[in-house]
Amino acid sequence: MDSEQLDYYTTSKNAYMYGPSTIVGETYKIYCERGFYDTKVESGYGIKNTKINYNNRIVEGDSVYFNKAREFASATNNITVTDTINNGVIRAHYAEVHKAKDSVFATKRAVSILVQELDSLYVHGDTLMVTGKPEERITRAFRNAKFFKKDLSGKCDSIHSEEKTGVTQLIKNPILWNGANQMTGDSIHLISNLETEKLDSLKVLQNAFIISLDSISKTGYNQAKGINLYGQFVENELKIIDLVQNTEVIYYMYNDDDELIGIDKTICSAIRITMANNDVEDLTFFTNPDGTIYTEAELPRKQ
Repeated sequence: MDSEQLDYYTTSKNAYMYGPSTIVGETYKIYCERGFYDTKVESGYGIKNTKINYNNRIVEGDSVYFNKAREFASATNNITVTDTINNGVIRAHYAEVHKAKDSVFATKRAVSILVQELDSLYVHGDTLMVTGKPEERITRAFRNAKFFKKDLSGKCDSIHSEEKTGVTQLIKNPILWNGANQMTGDSIHLISNLETEKLDSLKVLQNAFIISLDSISKTGYNQAKGINLYGQFVENELKIIDLVQNTEVIYYMYNDDDELIGIDKTICSAIRITMANNDVEDLTFFTNPDGTIYTEAELPRKQ
């Protein structure tokens, strides 16, 4: 223990620290500029510029409590928990670190920031939980969950992301945005390539629906729906979308002079949408397509 000013009581073996102070234990290191430490049980707290290096995590906050026997640390107000192995950061106003379970619980404006390929993935929820060993991390966000990165964003009731499988699940009322495209369904799964950490594919399960503003007219919307949707990414850009079962599409068609030919409304068993620069490049209809091209005035508004 090293401190600019240290009041140590030999009977209780308690220490009170004032000014820059450092405590080094067998499995932890604590820095604070005002704090208390019980040397018998190796427990204490810091209330000014406190930082704890603990189990490959750095915990910082206005007030930080630490207990070696319980393998536990907690922090309050302006908290940052840094994962030194997975290049992740959690910010919140209350957090707990449980060493034995290798887990972090955070709430009160909690956000997780994970660095991926020179980009950052932000995950927010009323409550965040990060559990498991570094190679098996599971991140959960509960209630009003949202995530954002440069090329993709979404929101739902809760998020479950597993490092080992590369699968991120958006659960209950999910909405996903990729470029100008908005996708919804009963649940959405994003699958990452475990080697490159880039997005590989997505699944929109049950009541799949995709919509985007027509890039030419800027007034109409291209739309497609089906029971399920399966998408393929190339270099984090959505390239192929397959809609299957009871599919239907509404698509604005133009000639080479960008003059509206009509609005195609087609029903079939499956649709493949090929994308380029986050816009529809080609449509392929499978199994008994039944379509009609309408003028804008003729297009049925209600089914």
